[in-house]
Amino acid sequence: MGWATYYIEKLKMGEIVQFRPRGNSMIGKVDSGQLVTVEPITEQQLQKGDIVLCKVNGHQYMKSNFGEYMDFWDLTDAETQSVLNGLTIATTIDGDIVVVIDNKCQPIILLPRHSSSPIYFDSFGKVVDYYKSEYIKDELYFDTTYNYEQEYISFIINNKLDKALFEQVRRKFLNTIPFDKSYNIEIQPKYVIQKIGGWV
Repeated sequence: MGWATYYIEKLKMGEIVQFRPRGNSMIGKVDSGQLVTVEPITEQQLQKGDIVLCKVNGHQYMKSNFGEYMDFWDLTDAETQSVLNGLTIATTIDGDIVVVIDNKCQPIILLPRHSSSPIYFDSFGKVVDYYKSEYIKDELYFDTTYNYEQEYISFIINNKLDKALFEQVRRKFLNTIPFDKSYNIEIQPKYVIQKIGGWV
């Protein structure tokens, strides 16, 4: 029994439900603890950009249906639908999205952050090979998006970045938390911590 089981059962009976989801993966759309109202709809009623309460492989999620971003890439209507029906399995350190789709010949599609042209692969190994040859001079790192949680901390106070607070937190983090690898130190640092299976 998951956190949303009660609400999902009510929705199946055609009822409208209200609850306060926790977590920060939807910041900007649904804040942690914000009261939301969810109503049952059919798949045909689902619109681009809708936020859905769903169950995937036994796990319960409240997520954007990803459709609002599809205009970023040059995809046919059929390709767009294939991606929307697919399973996002990873994002790269710089924001590319890796999706498994229903395509026997090329079941993996890469949606690059810095290009409008999607790239198809016939195996995940070839995705890794692609990154090794095109981008990576050192080690390769992928973020999993399967069953993950994200915490968002803001250093914006009164609509202004509090640089002193940011630097204080950054120094304390670097002095107390051991990390395994760092990326983009000069631009937008990410510190990989294998112990938690993620990054800061």
